[in-house]
Amino acid sequence: MNFSFLKLLFQRPADSAAAKRACHVEEHSLSYNERAIASQDYSGYTRERAVREWATHKEPIAVWFLIDRLSDWVPQVRSAAWNTLQLYMTPEYHSQFFERFYWIDRLLSKGNIDSVRFGEELVSFVLSFAFSPELERHLKDHDIRNWNCYVKHAIHGLLKTDHTLLKIVCNDSSLSIRSAAIRVFDDLQEDQRETILTDMIRDPAQPIRIRALYYVVKHIDREGYEQKIYRTAADVSPSIRETARFYLCGKITDWRAYYWERLDSDQLADNLKINRRQTLGCLGGFTEFAVDADLPLLEQIIQIDDNKAKTIALETIYRLNLQRGIALAKEFVLNPSGQLRHCSIRILSQNLTPETLMIARSLVGSQSNYLRISGLRLLGKISGWTIAADLLLATSDVDENVREKANVLLNQWMCTFAVQGWDKPKTEESNRVLAAVKLIRSRNTTVLPDTIKKILFFFGVRDANS
Repeated sequence: MNFSFLKLLFQRPADSAAAKRACHVEEHSLSYNERAIASQDYSGYTRERAVREWATHKEPIAVWFLIDRLSDWVPQVRSAAWNTLQLYMTPEYHSQFFERFYWIDRLLSKGNIDSVRFGEELVSFVLSFAFSPELERHLKDHDIRNWNCYVKHAIHGLLKTDHTLLKIVCNDSSLSIRSAAIRVFDDLQEDQRETILTDMIRDPAQPIRIRALYYVVKHIDREGYEQKIYRTAADVSPSIRETARFYLCGKITDWRAYYWERLDSDQLADNLKINRRQTLGCLGGFTEFAVDADLPLLEQIIQIDDNKAKTIALETIYRLNLQRGIALAKEFVLNPSGQLRHCSIRILSQNLTPETLMIARSLVGSQSNYLRISGLRLLGKISGWTIAADLLLATSDVDENVREKANVLLNQWMCTFAVQGWDKPKTEESNRVLAAVKLIRSRNTTVLPDTIKKILFFFGVRDANS
């Protein structure tokens, strides 16, 4: 490498130093590294002459540097970079354009008309190549944003005509990519549109289903589309059910009877195995309109071996019969299912009693890591001086996740409850904290010494080593 050139390049110029470096670039054939560095120089003269060198010394990596210079603040540099880049716009270098497609897309949002024009031409150039699964992998491997931008621009053309691209988009793991197919529905053949729309109404992701519902509502005059809204009225998502009922408000007046008819309570357990999502949607819709007379049925659902159905029934029983709901929550708080356990914790946290505190402490002292974390969550809902010792002890737990959760809850407790000076701790609570501090000091705890000192101060202990 010509190190004398680099020394001149990075030397802070006087009035004519930039011109001297530019002349040096023009008079000498630069190596790859020198061209790369010169194209990033703070002097417009140097950048302009450096990008011109890429025209006579072609290298694939040059495409990266030239695309960056298309948004340069000096018009002459932008023009020189574009003139040189046009020499690379051949099939030989198309992979480099795919690798930088995200940055090509960013040219469209620049503040000068040249960059926007260059970006539009480059986008058209990239989309002119036939799509293939290998192209998809190439876009994703270098930067997932390349694939996102490619689909965004393909919506206006290629996505409407290329069946391979459309199929890959519909099966993509990204919600934003899959939903792009909805924007080309009107340009697809009817049978193809119906197939994709039916799949989207059943999509596992709620945002996809709600967008498909809005498309159906927008084209409700099409044959069979009203029946699709009836299907979404039994969706597993409450928000989608509510939206569908809004558009069907003039068609059905008794939604409780509607869901009851489709729920088929005698075959509920079997239906949950055969068509689980639709059955859970009907169950969710039915419980939204359930009355006291439905409590026996809800008690039957509690006995079914399906934790999601149990959770829905438990929430409804709690709404209709407070005491029975609390009793069931105490029963299910040890359930291995996180959804049912969290529902039970939420119910118990809304009805704080000494028994709730005992349940929380029993969970924190259990052998299971997830049960100890659930117990900490319930303690966090209880608050008060009495939980400080329990949180301190949990910061020395053998499980890292339990320690982290305890530390977070302890900091939250210090920021909220401990500053309420009008409520003083009892002697028993202070003694428990002192015992907890002595114990965790002999273990591996995540609590800082200053934090321990502050907590002891809250409980009226001035000596940090007490």
